[in-house]
Amino acid sequence: MPLCGRYGIVYRLTFDVTTLKRVNWEHSKRLITGCLLCLSADNFKTIVFAVVCERDANELSRGHILIELDDHMVEIDHTAEYEMVESTTYFEAYKHNLKRIQEIEELPFQEYLLNADVDDVRAPKYLREPDATLVLSRRRYPALKLSRWPEKEALELNESQFSAFQNALTKEFAIIQGPPGTGKTYLGLKVMETLLKNKTTWRKQGEGCILIVCYTNHALDQFLEGIISQSALEPGQLVRIGGKSKSEELQKFNIASQDVHDGFQQQVNKKRIRKIKSLLKALAKEHTSMDYEEANRVTDVWSLDQQGRFRLYRSWLDRLFSTVGMDLKHKCTKYNALADRIQEAYSIQDSDILEGALVVGLTTTGAAKHTAMMSQLKPTITIIEEAAEVLEAHISTLLSVHCEHLILIGDHQQLRPNPAVYTLAKNYNLDVSLFERMVKNGMCCSQLDMQHRMRPEIAQLITPHIYKQLYNHPSVFDRDNILGISGNVLFVDHQEMESTVEDTMSKSNEHEALFIIKLIRYLLHQGYEASQITVLTMYLGQMFLIKKKMADFAKDDMMRVTPVDNFQGEENEIILLSCVRSNADDKIGFLNVSNRVCVALSRARKGFYCIGNISLLRKKSPLWENICSELDKDENVVDGIPCVCQNHSDSKFVARFPADFDQAPLGGCHLPCSFRLQCGHTCEWLCHPFDKKHDEYKCKKPCTKSCLNGHLCTSLCYKDCPPCKKLMAKVIPECGHDQMVPCYLDPALYPCQDICDREKPCGHICKKRCGDPCLPCRQPVLKTLPSCGHEQKVQCSDEIKKCTQPCEHVLKCGHKCPGKCGDCKAVRHSACRKRCTQNLLCGHQCAGKCSQPCLPCTFKCQGGCSHSSCNESCGIPCFWCQKPCEWSCKHLRCGLLCWDPCQRLPCNYPCPKSLRCGHQCPGLCGEECPLVCKTCHLDLYKRITKGRQEMLIILNPCRHVFPVSQLDAHFEIKKLPGGHQQVQIPSCPACKRAVKVCNRYNTIIKQAALDLNRIK
Repeated sequence: MPLCGRYGIVYRLTFDVTTLKRVNWEHSKRLITGCLLCLSADNFKTIVFAVVCERDANELSRGHILIELDDHMVEIDHTAEYEMVESTTYFEAYKHNLKRIQEIEELPFQEYLLNADVDDVRAPKYLREPDATLVLSRRRYPALKLSRWPEKEALELNESQFSAFQNALTKEFAIIQGPPGTGKTYLGLKVMETLLKNKTTWRKQGEGCILIVCYTNHALDQFLEGIISQSALEPGQLVRIGGKSKSEELQKFNIASQDVHDGFQQQVNKKRIRKIKSLLKALAKEHTSMDYEEANRVTDVWSLDQQGRFRLYRSWLDRLFSTVGMDLKHKCTKYNALADRIQEAYSIQDSDILEGALVVGLTTTGAAKHTAMMSQLKPTITIIEEAAEVLEAHISTLLSVHCEHLILIGDHQQLRPNPAVYTLAKNYNLDVSLFERMVKNGMCCSQLDMQHRMRPEIAQLITPHIYKQLYNHPSVFDRDNILGISGNVLFVDHQEMESTVEDTMSKSNEHEALFIIKLIRYLLHQGYEASQITVLTMYLGQMFLIKKKMADFAKDDMMRVTPVDNFQGEENEIILLSCVRSNADDKIGFLNVSNRVCVALSRARKGFYCIGNISLLRKKSPLWENICSELDKDENVVDGIPCVCQNHSDSKFVARFPADFDQAPLGGCHLPCSFRLQCGHTCEWLCHPFDKKHDEYKCKKPCTKSCLNGHLCTSLCYKDCPPCKKLMAKVIPECGHDQMVPCYLDPALYPCQDICDREKPCGHICKKRCGDPCLPCRQPVLKTLPSCGHEQKVQCSDEIKKCTQPCEHVLKCGHKCPGKCGDCKAVRHSACRKRCTQNLLCGHQCAGKCSQPCLPCTFKCQGGCSHSSCNESCGIPCFWCQKPCEWSCKHLRCGLLCWDPCQRLPCNYPCPKSLRCGHQCPGLCGEECPLVCKTCHLDLYKRITKGRQEMLIILNPCRHVFPVSQLDAHFEIKKLPGGHQQVQIPSCPACKRAVKVCNRYNTIIKQAALDLNRIK
């Protein structure tokens, strides 16, 4: 599924994780951000390259990841299934350099780099003028006449540092090798300080800068922080490129912090991006459907089952998607183009920021990533820290033709470059850095030879086994001994086997992990801070295992556990090294690489403790044999840590296994502490070397102090005595009652708890507590409202605001008012909520509420004649029947049309017809015969006529029978049409239903129908 990413269109890729359930995505190196993927939908006949652009461990466990196509012009079918191959090489670290190598046309320092002409290295171009000078120690000196420079003491440098300092400033291609602890960074900062003081010498016409390049972000942060502290550069003068800095001090110097973007335009762009995102989601949903031919064979949708209908629906969606597919491609292409334009604009803006910079710092990967920016930067001087750890290709790609001065600082006897392909490293020497190659080619290299870090016992681990000559500064002889351990440098030998970590194939050792954790806890009990201890491991798998074991450790938040490769250039007071390797195959892996061993053995200032199968290491590595042979002289290769109690020197034990450290639960021994505390009690802990003065100890025995009234304190001894809450009899001064009051409390401030017996103004007795204020009376009473006379129950102190009894008023409609008495008195009566009982003009009952105006009738129209009925609703005008009127008898006949009001008079002669029973019809001539016989239905006849002799008439459609005299009176038969009268359809007196047909009353019925039709 295509989505909108920061740098263009990205795709959400879903893959099967059923076979990857055992992968720990949190620690796994699979599918990390920047890794290269190869996708194919046709068994790799064609392929698409992509890069992982965003990684989330939780999403990976569900099989989701975001990728970006390496070429935006390549089309990808988001509905297809692809096979995926992942490169084991971290592509992000190499792709920028590989691309830059393809673009190189001219390489600076070719005589040194290509021709290996290293015998005579010239001075930097900007110092070749005869009168060139440098400001050194606040004075100007001839730049190239080294004999006239100030003494090394004036510059606060030792002999080797001074020589390297001169070499760095006066050679256009300078190499400085610094063994561990010799002050490479210190010297680099001295060189930087001098160059910044002489910026007018190398910065002509305000152009040019110093480019600082480091292999790691940590080293870069450390170096730039040193520059800021000694040179007081402002943001804009010093710029850090790259977003992985962890330094708070450098935040304002980061180029991202100095960008000024148009906020309004960003908001506009965000709206446009959201709009495009919604379109892409709508166009690119996953679906399965019928194929085209199968869908065309369907003739009846409802003959398909539910799944079939769903597949047909998806088929229709497919056709829709095919019609808008080109639009999707157009939108994606447009978005990619816009993203590229934005990045170009940001690059131009960043170039403007860098234009006035004196110092620019970034990592080697960052330099390759920002090649366009580097080409515009034009640095005069380039300083590369950790140069011996950087691939030669990385340095070659960042060198600019404008560079006049290159300084490489590093140590090729520590970590070397780490190419991704081991075969290429060995066959083509890709693991040889430019730094090491130039040293081996015979270029002058200034080596620092005095270390300021390690105590002599630690320094002897690498001298002369790795470094032939390395002197100790006098300060390292004064390092304190490690507390609680008999020995500052110990190699603990064991035979416990290693294990292989699944998925990563890294190595781990359970015994060493548990041993180190116990040792850490023991050291912390000696009074050391967690920040003073670092755990180094030779394998990532061991690092993860130790961190997992430390999950419940109280101070693990500050404890650093890291692979050796990530700790070059750093140091700590105490180093614990886990060697890991111990196996039946006698393989020692990384421990056979002298460079890694050099770094591992040279990080500690005061104490170094190595845990591993030392016997195996000595057997497989001459270097380890030489180191351990030297240690054997002082019996520093041991089978356990010799622990000694700081408080009881005769209490000792040897920790050979992790459980052995339990002999000193608090870092001392099993003897009780028994220290006499200031409170008079003794410390209840076992012997502990930390907090010897017991400033932080909390005595948890009962407090022995008493209050002024002799009550014993109830708190623990280490806590401040709280106010005494012992209850005692006291007299409350305001009321004179005796109360049990807490000892510490003044009785005048204590509210009396007795029941109040004071009478209120209303006559009721207060029932609150004596110490509480008397509140308004809450006794329920009946009160009469003068306005209406109703009684209402309220609290005694309350006034009745309005009556809540139901209103008794009868509304005009005849219904009772639904409101409350008080509301109706204050405003007006509430509207009636009952249903309306009024009949509409058409004869139907109103369907609305009584309080609302009657709306037009929506019932079916009752109009009609003997020929037909109206099928419209009551509110729509009727169409009149055009047939002749059928009202006729032998005496009279109507000659008008059916819809015209009849002009003939009703016939009053008896009906000459006979009923089915054979008796005379009781009805009138010309009317429908009623089905009531005077003879057969005598009782019914008498009920209708009320015992009188009457002619009968029947109404339609309700079929009710009435005496003629009653209906004549009801319809006012004698009143002829004319004058003003209310429009209303005649209705049956019994059921109120509209009379549709009755010849005797045709004139009235038709006239009413005409009047009603006119007002519809």
